[in-house]
Amino acid sequence: MRETGIISLSLGLTFICLLSTVAKDGYHIDAKNRVIGQPTFQLPAFSFSDLRLETIDAKLYSLEKLKRPVVLVFTSTQCPVADQYTPRLNQIHQTYPGVALFGIYANQNDSITAIAKHVDKMKITFPAVKDFDGLLAKRMGATMTPQAFLINQDGQVC
Repeated sequence: MRETGIISLSLGLTFICLLSTVAKDGYHIDAKNRVIGQPTFQLPAFSFSDLRLETIDAKLYSLEKLKRPVVLVFTSTQCPVADQYTPRLNQIHQTYPGVALFGIYANQNDSITAIAKHVDKMKITFPAVKDFDGLLAKRMGATMTPQAFLINQDGQVC
């Protein structure tokens, strides 16, 4: 009986410590579902008009030369949810030729070889880009896969 009380007290203190840590990082506890929620997402405030991308097959793209909306979809070779979205992304790429769609692989574990195999296996029809240093993901504010960002012709994230 006494052990149960000590365990309950320990768990309670751990939970309080977790809550205080979570609150500092801007997260909150959703009262309805009692889960940790993420902070409100903020769109990047600066322009991406200077964005340049090199695909895994060494093709270069720049936003200013494309002169059309660009969609960046952060994906991974190891994400089953991203894999489930791939057929839909292929369809979007085919249906909307006026929009440039790129698959961005920012996961450090995704080598060029692994990405090429993934593109082949999943029959990906849009260009694949390796974000080697993760700077593009950081600049965009990408936090998970799959996650998509639309950049308009003026270089603004919509």
